[in-house]
Amino acid sequence: MPKYLSLKDFQKVNSLENTFSKEISKKELYFNSGRNALIFILKSLKLKNVALQSFNCKAVLDAILASNYTPIFLDIKLTDFSLDLKELTACKANIDVLLLTHYQGIPNIQYKEIINYCNENNIIVIDDIAQTFGSSIGGVQVGELANYSIYSFAIDKPFTSYEGGALVLKENNNNLWNEYMKLKQESRHKERNDIKRIYFYMKYYSENLYFENLNSYRKVWEFLIVFLSANQIYSLLKNQLFCKIFCKILYKLFKFDRLKPVKRLGMKKVELIHLQKKNFKSTIFNSHLDLIQKYNIQISPEILKKEIVIYWNRLSVLDLDGKLQKELEKKNIESGNFNWPFTLNKIYSRSGFKKLGNKNSEFASKNILNIPCW
Repeated sequence: MPKYLSLKDFQKVNSLENTFSKEISKKELYFNSGRNALIFILKSLKLKNVALQSFNCKAVLDAILASNYTPIFLDIKLTDFSLDLKELTACKANIDVLLLTHYQGIPNIQYKEIINYCNENNIIVIDDIAQTFGSSIGGVQVGELANYSIYSFAIDKPFTSYEGGALVLKENNNNLWNEYMKLKQESRHKERNDIKRIYFYMKYYSENLYFENLNSYRKVWEFLIVFLSANQIYSLLKNQLFCKIFCKILYKLFKFDRLKPVKRLGMKKVELIHLQKKNFKSTIFNSHLDLIQKYNIQISPEILKKEIVIYWNRLSVLDLDGKLQKELEKKNIESGNFNWPFTLNKIYSRSGFKKLGNKNSEFASKNILNIPCW
């Protein structure tokens, strides 16, 4: 559920006029999804090749292909589940843009070195910090050194507007701003319904009301919220047979994952993001350390270094024999690979790039375990 919101914040947002916040700068461009924020900047750059780690979100690949770029898949390190500098320097393909993903709040431990290499080789860096906010290494916050940063405001991200994203620029760019302002803004109808969906999370997605179907059939109830009351939806979702049948029907009628036109984010949703940033209270690495000590979890010494600060409410580790997950299950703690069970090099089967080494990426997709630490 949303991490930095209260029901009181919804009252504030709903009372706001649908206008630009005075706090918005030309360095922050808000879109109707993180994928569309990436499409916008890639099309604006008008280049050809994007390097990215294969252990990654399919939405990223969709954005790259929709922008008519060629993806170059590189492998990760098993220390931080992010791109390995060795992979980048050994790549013989011509790289125009690097999309640098920071996984589950963990900053890439080679962040400065990767940025320096890209600067020396005229490679534009886009920090993908959809899962990260505030994390730092050596006193440098993730997103600070790259040319651009991409955020996602999906429901499971640090800040949410249900659907939304942002492109943050290193410096003002009037041309980009002018192109951005030419885009249509998402409808008030869409904006209002998304806020209703988030409100449902706030009210019902809690420990004492939680049940598995609420998550398993999320797309169904998110659709129903537009038409029914929260209490009615909650009652319907308890019926597993109804959910299974209705879910199949809805997925055939509506392609939930289809690419949507690039639009500016509704202003009330932008204000909702700003409120969450003001309310931001980090889950510092101390919470992770408590889990590590409690369950005797093995974690890379490089991640435990003092100069690395992680702001995230999950601990990501490798669980090679599945014993840790079973131990957590006994204590009613849900854990698992909640993100990327398939590597992008397998999804994108064009010859050439598929043959590049992605051994660590495939290993992580099968053995990674994300553990909640709230």
